[in-house]
Amino acid sequence: MKVFIDSDIIVDVFSSDPRRLPFKVLSAVVMSLIERGHFTGISSPIVLSNAHYLLKKNDAVISELLEYIHAVPINHEMLEEAFASDHTDKEDAIQYLAAKKGRAKYFITRNIRHHTASVGIKVLTPADFVRLPSVRKILK
Repeated sequence: MKVFIDSDIIVDVFSSDPRRLPFKVLSAVVMSLIERGHFTGISSPIVLSNAHYLLKKNDAVISELLEYIHAVPINHEMLEEAFASDHTDKEDAIQYLAAKKGRAKYFITRNIRHHTASVGIKVLTPADFVRLPSVRKILK
């Protein structure tokens, strides 16, 4: 099963910013499930680039992520569709289209309110994701 990982999840796990501590554990659980092969992790080049920037250009973190997170290519048609969409945040529209192209079942983010128009992909926080019965079964 494929899960799309948004930049806030990556930054929660790898940042040393104490403001992210309340979110670190559950985001780390999600990432660990992907790293251990229970789920297929996908993201977009924009997410990975944003995470790289927010993590103070830490090349090692992104290189590590690329071992278990697949970057779904973004093309011209996707950009046209995103900018013609009703999404108020066009970057979020691009992320949704990347998740759709990558056939993600879940979109994991803490920014739920920006992804209400994500039709066909269940948008969940890390807390909601780990409460799914299929995930709870793995975690037992």
